[in-house]
Amino acid sequence: MLNRKQQGELFIELSNARIRFGNNVICSNSLAGIFFAAHDVEDDDIKGFIDDLDEALADSDFVASDYVSGQSLIGIINSIEIFFSEILVAVLKRYPLKMKKTKFPLDEIIAYSNDELIYESAKRTVNELMYKKPMDYLSGFCEILSINSEKLKDIWPNYIEAKARRDLGVHNNWMVNDIYLRKVSEAGIDSSVSIESSICPNFNYLIIWMEKSKEIAYTVLDLTSKVFCKDIIQEVGGLPTQEKISAEIT
Repeated sequence: MLNRKQQGELFIELSNARIRFGNNVICSNSLAGIFFAAHDVEDDDIKGFIDDLDEALADSDFVASDYVSGQSLIGIINSIEIFFSEILVAVLKRYPLKMKKTKFPLDEIIAYSNDELIYESAKRTVNELMYKKPMDYLSGFCEILSINSEKLKDIWPNYIEAKARRDLGVHNNWMVNDIYLRKVSEAGIDSSVSIESSICPNFNYLIIWMEKSKEIAYTVLDLTSKVFCKDIIQEVGGLPTQEKISAEIT
């Protein structure tokens, strides 16, 4: 178990990850919001940018509004993946026995400190975890963070679907493929979409998923903090600012 100072240091790291995630989600969503608001702005330069986008998409099957929403979704999913990676690594650095054995070349063992090797091993462990099947990912995720997977089972499928949809946007022009259907099926989602159909998100999907992304991220953070930062949580009653935590542990 971490002592009070160690808990405080971890809490600062988790709090900073939370702030970065929140800022990134706001930025991603603002991209779409600004685009839609720009249609009502009487400015020739802005209208020119919109016209340029419409022209660039003229030969595709996308309308500009859906294209922009899709790019925003990609940003949000990237942000939550980074957020999950950061909190997993933060825990693994402090509990290295949660990791499997990692092999390093002799030159790296000689060149790096123990802390650096543990950090590198933690990053490799997290990267490997993120490529597992959806429910195996959930199981390993919760095992590292020592949280009950039942508390995430209702919201985890939403994350898997949005993540799989993001992958379509990045790799397959938003066209449904076997990989997408397999992933959502493994997450327990009954999908009615067919192969080669386009599921580029519209603005409504983006708004809904932005709220869901915050729900799952902050649920994970709350559960994790209560496990590893229990003493600090009891003292401050939640996630305080970095300045307040710093004052508490010094």
